[in-house]
Amino acid sequence: MTLGLVIALAAGPSSVLAQTPAPSAAGSAVFSAVDVSNFPEIHAYLVVQDEAGQHLAGLAPEAFALSENSAAVGGVAVLEAELGVQVVFVLDATTAFKTRDANGNSRLDYIRQALTDFLKTDFREVDDLSLLASEELQIAHVSAAAPVSDALNRYAPQFTGAADPWALLNSGLNFAADVPPRPGMRRVLVFLSNGLPATSALADAVARAQAAQVQIHTVFVGPDGALDTAGAQALRQLAAQTGGRDLFLQGPAALAPIFETLRQQRQQYRLTYRSRLNETGQHTLTARVQVAGGGSLTVPPTVFQLRVEPPVVSLPNLPASVSLAEVGLEYPLPVQVTFPDGHARRLQTTELLVDGQPVDTRPEENSAAVTWPLAGYTVSLTRTLQIRVIDELGLAAESRPAEVWVEALPALELTTAADVAADQVPGLTVWLLALAGVIVFAGVAGGGVLYWRRRTAARPPAVVGAGLPAPIFDPKVTLPLAPVTAGRRRPLPQLHFSRRNARPRQMGRAYLEIVEAGGGEAPREGIELGARLCIGRDPQLAEAVFPDRSVSRLHARIEEVRPGSFQIYDEGSTSGTWVNFNQVAGGGCPLQSGDLINLGRVQLRFKARLPAQAGHEG
Repeated sequence: MTLGLVIALAAGPSSVLAQTPAPSAAGSAVFSAVDVSNFPEIHAYLVVQDEAGQHLAGLAPEAFALSENSAAVGGVAVLEAELGVQVVFVLDATTAFKTRDANGNSRLDYIRQALTDFLKTDFREVDDLSLLASEELQIAHVSAAAPVSDALNRYAPQFTGAADPWALLNSGLNFAADVPPRPGMRRVLVFLSNGLPATSALADAVARAQAAQVQIHTVFVGPDGALDTAGAQALRQLAAQTGGRDLFLQGPAALAPIFETLRQQRQQYRLTYRSRLNETGQHTLTARVQVAGGGSLTVPPTVFQLRVEPPVVSLPNLPASVSLAEVGLEYPLPVQVTFPDGHARRLQTTELLVDGQPVDTRPEENSAAVTWPLAGYTVSLTRTLQIRVIDELGLAAESRPAEVWVEALPALELTTAADVAADQVPGLTVWLLALAGVIVFAGVAGGGVLYWRRRTAARPPAVVGAGLPAPIFDPKVTLPLAPVTAGRRRPLPQLHFSRRNARPRQMGRAYLEIVEAGGGEAPREGIELGARLCIGRDPQLAEAVFPDRSVSRLHARIEEVRPGSFQIYDEGSTSGTWVNFNQVAGGGCPLQSGDLINLGRVQLRFKARLPAQAGHEG
């Protein structure tokens, strides 16, 4: 039968979000995301398009002017990159999908052909794609074309449609609103349906899409005479209020405008700068973009949340006492700085205070440790130590006061009367005891004090012990300092890393072939199966680890239920466990050699080496 023409949305393809202003003669620009995960370094993602909705390429860094809370931002680095799109296709396959044309092609065949062409020519590995039908989820969050093509070929609809199309749409929004693999990726949902019932659910769906910044494109699947029905009008309103296109399925080429929109939304500008914000709360980012011909685009402000707290500083492993005879005249102290807000940042200054006075100040590039100078200590006393830091945002912090007993060298204890009075009773007591001991020693020797002084006046003083001069008992003479050799310095604490012992690779009855490993440093070789294997994202819970967002911490397990027979179980994962694109129920699913297993973006193939033995083990 003859189908109608494409009906374009009045707002145009450049209306990405409901709050996005209509494009001017120079184009439009809008923030897609503000990433503060590496604060104080902030990444702002910006979509810049011309009046036709095409990406404006090649803008120089000086074309962008950023303001943070109305204050100009300097030192902005600009990167033009292909970030990809996170797109969800939702098929509400009613009887209208199986109607055929004069050549015997059904409307579902049109959709299959259009998606297959898109996967062959326009799909990129930076994209994230999910496919949902009225019967069940077909594929979730994959970045490869092969699993999607496989799911399309396997899809065999009942052509009954969803019992509640609004519930099906909300399921698609759940996948579209998931955290994308990369910050700044545009979120898109394509809803193909014969119409939506006109209920209050329309306002709820629009509000959800706008809050998650999901652009919804709708495709009416049905006869051209039904374009004025209430269901078709509801589709049109859904697209108009979320910034998407409203199309009518004429043939495989009818979806081309949507695929062109996806191509244009992959390219974005990433603006990177170092923030000076130092307060917790909501903050506003605005921008202006200079374009060719002297025109400029005003970017609507975007609001982002930030938590900022002062650092916490301490002196770890501080000893209770320090002896100058052991450590020498300088004592290195490691400084430990943590950030309760989770945002590590540079330190502007690090300062060591002893008895309230600064004794060592370190600049930004050398603040991991300070040095405690001990050369000026002539008597043994308790000293109070503190560390004060100021970070790059101007936030200051001090450690708790800590007391350390400092034991001076013995030669430094014999000093003048003025120093003894200044240092109170401990120094006086030591002086008197030392003087009494020397007098007794001189009397026992039989020489007497005067005889000893005459003898020493006639020759140089003898060296006693470890380099100390012979005692002189003239109260007007202060003993010279004993030569001090550099003592042992305590090394700064070091971090030691350990790795789990790798077990020797053994060949089992079956193994898993890695078809798609997802993101991160996941295994690329086959995984041998034993009696039990747990699969997930958390190495503490799983033996086979796939560090991908789409994989749950503990996602699934595979057990050998009898010799050579394996069964897979879902462990309550978020995106489910799928075997040959059928979701694994609570009772598990037996595995046959060649079965395809999907865990989020991870895809595995089960391979058996030995045939299963009949019967169960006793």
